[in-house]
Amino acid sequence: MRKPKPLAFLLVATLSLIATSLKAQDPVVLSEGWIRAAPPTSNVRAGYVVIHNPSHQGVRILSASSPHFRGVEFHQTVLEDGMMRMRAQSELQIAAGGTLRMQPGGVHLMLFEPTKPLVVGEELTLDFHLYDGQRVSTLLTVKRGL
Repeated sequence: MRKPKPLAFLLVATLSLIATSLKAQDPVVLSEGWIRAAPPTSNVRAGYVVIHNPSHQGVRILSASSPHFRGVEFHQTVLEDGMMRMRAQSELQIAAGGTLRMQPGGVHLMLFEPTKPLVVGEELTLDFHLYDGQRVSTLLTVKRGL
């Protein structure tokens, strides 16, 4: 039986590490996630997150979900007939190299029917579901209104 060559082993190990690191890269980078605290009787909360697309291709986010809420929707605040209104968005599109900063008065998450009372400082999981079947998760921290 022949002994494996150290160089061959090193090459296989290096290629394996490269493949693993390429596969593990998320299509979008999520940061600064937070939920605005509200009275415990409120069935709806607003949430915000920064979404960055580091790739050279646009990304479509089709939906979001959380085990902490019965429903999650994308909304945008728009000025219509002199009044600010919220409009549901069917999806979010992030251009290649682009960033979407969800914020009050702009694009945001509507989080419906919390499954339990929310506590300031608590971190809750949120999943974004992408056009290609991938799922990217982040944490949203419950904060007093900012």
